[in-house]
Amino acid sequence: MSKFANQRILKLDARFSIGTETANAIPVSIQLKDRENGNELGERAAVHWYLSSNANGDVVASAPSGGIAIGTDGVLIEWTNNVSGMAISEADGDIDVVITDTGTPTFYLVLVMPDGKLAVSGPITFA
Repeated sequence: MSKFANQRILKLDARFSIGTETANAIPVSIQLKDRENGNELGERAAVHWYLSSNANGDVVASAPSGGIAIGTDGVLIEWTNNVSGMAISEADGDIDVVITDTGTPTFYLVLVMPDGKLAVSGPITFA
């Protein structure tokens, strides 16, 4: 038997809440949810993230001019500067980030769940 046989893979989903642009910054709140029962996650979890320029998550976006940063909930670790990385939720499954850009792009925040499922935000559009 494999030493990994008893490990569980979280089946997560995410609810995104996209805030209003203020001073070229848009906050995005994320609530991780247990996909099997629909409840908000009650533990810390790590998910991979990247910014996309389309709603399917098929195209990796250019970095926002002002970057992406963690807000008040969670930890954001960047692998590719302002384009991809790992996010770690707080103990209640919350993560929030702030994306800043001085232009008029539209981004989609894509989370890669532990089982490979993608969760894609609605459009994050700068005016």
